[in-house]
Amino acid sequence: MTESFNSDTRILLGRKLSGRYVLTSLISSESGTQTWLAKDLVLSREVAVVLTDPFQVTNSDHISLFRKEAKLISRLNHPSIITVLDTTGDEDLEAIVIELVKEETLFDYVERTGPLSPTLALQITQQIADALSYAHEKGVFHETLDPKHIFLCPDRGPQVSGFGFNKFKSLIDIESITDTQDESDFRSDFIDMTSTSTTHADIFSLGKILQYMLFGSLNIPRKNLFSKSVKKEISDILESVYEKDYVKVSEGSNVGGNLKKHLKALDKKMKESASNLEFEEAAKIRDEIRKLESTELEITLNPKIRQYDV
Repeated sequence: MTESFNSDTRILLGRKLSGRYVLTSLISSESGTQTWLAKDLVLSREVAVVLTDPFQVTNSDHISLFRKEAKLISRLNHPSIITVLDTTGDEDLEAIVIELVKEETLFDYVERTGPLSPTLALQITQQIADALSYAHEKGVFHETLDPKHIFLCPDRGPQVSGFGFNKFKSLIDIESITDTQDESDFRSDFIDMTSTSTTHADIFSLGKILQYMLFGSLNIPRKNLFSKSVKKEISDILESVYEKDYVKVSEGSNVGGNLKKHLKALDKKMKESASNLEFEEAAKIRDEIRKLESTELEITLNPKIRQYDV
């Protein structure tokens, strides 16, 4: 918890939202948002409230965008995603109410205990992958996933926090607060080169988190000592995040053999890159595969198109 309050923050201390949620302590601050510990007076429980910082966000368009994204993420309902309980606000801010998770983050756990066993690391990765796949199907991308956004709950498994508000935060020109482990280490450079949200960034981040769990750092030993079975599990888990996003066509399609052969070779190369923990390369190959499969579908729907014309 943040124990020091500046003059602006003190004004929010004790503020009641919707006549129900009383802000009691600042937890953290990010670009344009603050996360507060709050008391739910109706259900007599503690919750977390993510709100637009009223001292940094005064543009009505920005507040409207926050509200729009809040409605989108409030629809997420997955056992490995922290639940949004309510949306609220008042005359000068918007907010969402989420369940308060007090368990240790993955970052704190690894820093305290060191690298995890491959079995445990792969189990956690699979659960996070399932959460990402679900969110992607709903049109929600994380884009800032790192070990500090993952809470380890003994009774529920890993819980992912921090989904949404990417467009909102991109409009706020404020430097994020950094910590001991630089969050940018888990963030793909690809996200800085395009304004379109894709699964690419989340695939990269998931891979780097797996790497962090296996080695306790982001430095990979020169000799990869993992068995072939573990390497296969790594590639299969990472592939599961985006396999539903593929454009699939039937075996009886009109696509020529050259394109099919190329797709097969790329798929093999992508899996090899993932199993060798080369996650940026694997994500890039995945994007190329998806583009080619879109071409494959176009050719199937219109046989008159020549492969070298698309």
